[in-house]
Amino acid sequence: MSALELNDIQGIIRRGYGELEAACFLLLEVTDAHLAKGWLGEIADQIRDGTAKPDEKDSCLNIAFTQAGFTKLGLEKELSENERFSIEFEDGMTTKHRGQILADHGESDPERWDWGGSETTPVHVLLLLYAGNQVALEDFYAVHHAKLQAGGLAEIRRLDALELPNRKEHFGFRDGIAQPRIAGLLDKEDDKTKGRSQEILDQGGSDGNILAAGEFILGYPNVYSKIPASPKVKAASDGTGYLKGDGKDVRDFGRNGSYLVFRQLRQNVREFWTYIDAKTRNPDGSSNAEERDKLAAKMVGRWRSGAPLALAQDRDDPSLKNEDSFGYYRQDRFGEKCPVASHVRRTNPRDSLEPENKNPDVSLKDANKHRIIRRGRPYGLPMATSMDPEDMLKTEATDQEVGLQFLCFNANIGRQFEFIQHTWINNPKFADLYSEADPLLGDNHAKSVGRGIFGNFVAPGKPLRRRVSGLQRFVDVRGGAYFFMPGIGAIRYLAELRKPKEG
Repeated sequence: MSALELNDIQGIIRRGYGELEAACFLLLEVTDAHLAKGWLGEIADQIRDGTAKPDEKDSCLNIAFTQAGFTKLGLEKELSENERFSIEFEDGMTTKHRGQILADHGESDPERWDWGGSETTPVHVLLLLYAGNQVALEDFYAVHHAKLQAGGLAEIRRLDALELPNRKEHFGFRDGIAQPRIAGLLDKEDDKTKGRSQEILDQGGSDGNILAAGEFILGYPNVYSKIPASPKVKAASDGTGYLKGDGKDVRDFGRNGSYLVFRQLRQNVREFWTYIDAKTRNPDGSSNAEERDKLAAKMVGRWRSGAPLALAQDRDDPSLKNEDSFGYYRQDRFGEKCPVASHVRRTNPRDSLEPENKNPDVSLKDANKHRIIRRGRPYGLPMATSMDPEDMLKTEATDQEVGLQFLCFNANIGRQFEFIQHTWINNPKFADLYSEADPLLGDNHAKSVGRGIFGNFVAPGKPLRRRVSGLQRFVDVRGGAYFFMPGIGAIRYLAELRKPKEG
């Protein structure tokens, strides 16, 4: 495999910028394509690439585009007739078909979205800004915001994000633990086993977490040992030679780029913990904090500290908060520790995709064909600074919205992100289950009964399993779009494209 061209790959694909606590995402409209291409040429040198890891004093900028944005900038006429962007990207996130795949209906219907929906201003460009703290971010934002109008761009919306204590998300669980590692992009610290990883491997577990770069970055072999489909442009349009190409007629616009899925997810935190509390009360009606934590952990698949139930069945063990090197097949084949229906087991089944499969390594390979790199961050201040459900339940209701700015990278939206959403999260018959969707992110909506989802959750156990009913949809979509994050050379190519003809 050829070495990854880190100086051309945008940095956020390689790293989540965990050192930079503050971030905001600017949704932009191109109002003047000629001016916008001049602006692109100016910021191209400021885009953070994948070579160096930032420190807390750095500020990082990255950029991505929608299909409409590329068209506005004149790319459409230069695309190869037979080698274009993926169907999912060109369709966008809001078509009726995509809505069925993603279960975007009810409160999550695109017509209700704050941005990216059918009734909102089209988004053309996504500008991602990161800084070490909020003060530094505001300064960084001010510099770039001041250049937008003169650069032929209008800000549609600013989406803020933050880091919660101990990497928590708003339900109170440590997040971002299970991430695939990209072959050829491993930092020195990534080569070391973490926590009990080696012990788990010795017990028969499987790491299986280093995946081919082509699963996430175009231009390199994927898990099938194939180069993923990539959009090509006419060679004649690349007069400056920014793009590579194997033939005389086309150049590879997609090389070193990745498809970026962005969904703004509103978390109904009070409803979630009120539901859990009601299902675990003592016979006298009082709250049972221990049972409440256990049921929530069963639904998520990890304790609030991040410790996986597969390794800590009966009680939380914070020493395992970062543990990600384990399997299910040999340790918990039928979900008595970590339920098969739990959120983390559905979104990454590891080696247990088929419980009766006699070869867990095959299951692991199959599951790894549907991985994504998550780069999301929470938004909104937490209901309780302690992140303790007891305190969350005591707070007064407010109109403040909290949630997750969900961002993920993949080379194939249909095989990776959409597959996870449709075939694992919202499939009522996932892994031989019956009538159960993901208890955290699933389409547990009253109108989903017709889809075979009845709002149930079952935790296997001995001598009796535990079954709860009446699940609600605890997460709604407030906006979203499919973006493509090009290589830096491709951005320079865009900046040099001749101005598209008006009309």
